[in-house]
Amino acid sequence: MAIVGKYNQKRFLWLRKQWIKRMATVKPSDLLISFELQRIHYALILLGVGAAAQTLYAGHKVMDAREKTFKKNRAIIQEKFGEMHRNEIGDHIKMSASGYPDMGNNIYSMVLPHKAWLMINNAQRCHEQLISRLPILYTACFVSSLCYPKLVLVLLANYITVQSYYILHYNSKGFNRAIGMEETANLIILLLLATSFGSSLKILGVTQKLAKYSPVAWYRRRKLRKMAKTIK
Repeated sequence: MAIVGKYNQKRFLWLRKQWIKRMATVKPSDLLISFELQRIHYALILLGVGAAAQTLYAGHKVMDAREKTFKKNRAIIQEKFGEMHRNEIGDHIKMSASGYPDMGNNIYSMVLPHKAWLMINNAQRCHEQLISRLPILYTACFVSSLCYPKLVLVLLANYITVQSYYILHYNSKGFNRAIGMEETANLIILLLLATSFGSSLKILGVTQKLAKYSPVAWYRRRKLRKMAKTIK
């Protein structure tokens, strides 16, 4: 007789039959987790929109930097690459006045003055950093807010405050002045990830099962045993 895992075929078919029978009695409500929005969740949604707005503002700073760098030095770029562009692409497609597709570290930016090169790269790097954090931020905030909304509210408010100064200092004074705020934002992200992990365990019921092994639960059981002995 064929062997399936550690069960023989007959045992396996019996388990399969029992599983199908059990799943036939499961209702959709048994598989869903009910969740009710509280007032604090509306505040979290508003802060989440604020984080997205910050990213849009950082993108606006990139466009502003392009105006002051590539567009201002358009004549230099045209002189250096205009003929090459016409020979290889043709006159039907003009060179971008804003320097596209150069992102601050390609051939057009090579002819920019050093100050202009720093300006466009600082703006570009700041915007890129905010975009890369958003998926992690939203995922961690969503999972964490299911169980710990107040903690998430505090962390998210601090994150947005730090990011505001980060955008300001990165675009005006460069990375050296913004590194402290970048590391602070990374720390807040790590705290949110840890909170989301704890929230996941709580939703799955793991923390409730482990709670009986905690020192607090042990102390309470010990106290109850002493009280029971006293009553006897």
